[in-house]
Amino acid sequence: MVLRCNPEIVKDRLKKRNYSKDKINENVEGEILDICLIESLERFQKDNILVYEIDTTNRDIDSIVYEIIEAIDNKRVKYGVVNWLEDYFFMMDCGNKNNF
Repeated sequence: MVLRCNPEIVKDRLKKRNYSKDKINENVEGEILDICLIESLERFQKDNILVYEIDTTNRDIDSIVYEIIEAIDNKRVKYGVVNWLEDYFFMMDCGNKNNF
């Protein structure tokens, strides 16, 4: 399972936890660039382990847990459903929304 969350929410959560600016940027950039998803696909697909991606943004825990259980029980594969890149590239230090 790869749990995803809107980069702005990730940023706000980490700020509230007093993470350093570098750590916040690292996590936001990772979310925008699908790093956890890509690493999961690279690691698990070669062993035929299923990868399932869930956007947890604004969802309650019960619905997320239910979806996880359903995915496991039914051996579902789902990924490529979350794409923050176009909307949030400007949040990365190397990007500027006005450059598009």
